[in-house]
Amino acid sequence: SNGNAQININTIFGFPFLEEKTDKILEKQNLGWKVNLEVSIMNQRDLSTRFGVHPDAKASYDKYDFHEPPVIGEYISAYFKHSEVGNLNQDIQTEGETFYSWSLAVQTNQAGISEVVIPNVNEIPYEHSVKLFDPVTQVVQDMRQNSSFKFAAQGSENPYYFELMVGKDEFIDTKLEKIGAVPNKFELAQNIPNPFNPVTNILISLKEDATISLKVFNLLGKEINSMAMNQPMSKGNHRFIWSGKSDNGQSLPSGIYLYRLEVLSNNGSPVYHNTKKMILMK
Repeated sequence: SNGNAQININTIFGFPFLEEKTDKILEKQNLGWKVNLEVSIMNQRDLSTRFGVHPDAKASYDKYDFHEPPVIGEYISAYFKHSEVGNLNQDIQTEGETFYSWSLAVQTNQAGISEVVIPNVNEIPYEHSVKLFDPVTQVVQDMRQNSSFKFAAQGSENPYYFELMVGKDEFIDTKLEKIGAVPNKFELAQNIPNPFNPVTNILISLKEDATISLKVFNLLGKEINSMAMNQPMSKGNHRFIWSGKSDNGQSLPSGIYLYRLEVLSNNGSPVYHNTKKMILMK
């Protein structure tokens, strides 16, 4: 409120009651599943986002879904976009499907490395894969193998959109192929954003399993940071985050830097190399 007002909060029929009631239903009847999704950047946290399934839940808004609360001050916020009711910090879908999808948004007014974590991912039934897809960079991460996903946030308060996929491998793979998330060539993309401060994303595409080296140089050709050295990587799109620092952690001055990717096949033969420029502007 921007003026004098009286605010009444009924905690019997409001959000806390519904959340407690939903947890008791899931625990008592052992139906469905529900897990947490947490996001953080520097000292800011949002630990209250949840998603899952329940046999009584509906695709439309119902008692199992909760709205995203407003933010204040320095913040990071994660929520699910719902076509009918807007932003939800808990979205429960109907149990029994072979493929589930949540439209996840992460929003912050802080600049730096942001992290998305599903801490209790193993509470999702093991017959389902859990993957997080970034439509901008085309990066897909298996959240069972690595439950932490990091990306560079610029603090503009523009939401970063992801698609959270849960289901059988064949259904997820079909969806990823339809949206072009499976690369058909080796590629070193232009870093995003560029110019940048303080962090940027460096994106690579591998059309097959390979061994890579990714290094940063100054304009004199001196190596200042090695992000990957003879590192085996699987086929797909991958993201590296560079924070404008040398290998010893020293912050570097504004200027133009070069980043170079070298790719070796599984038998050790060179199959790709490329170098691009990026601008650190403080």
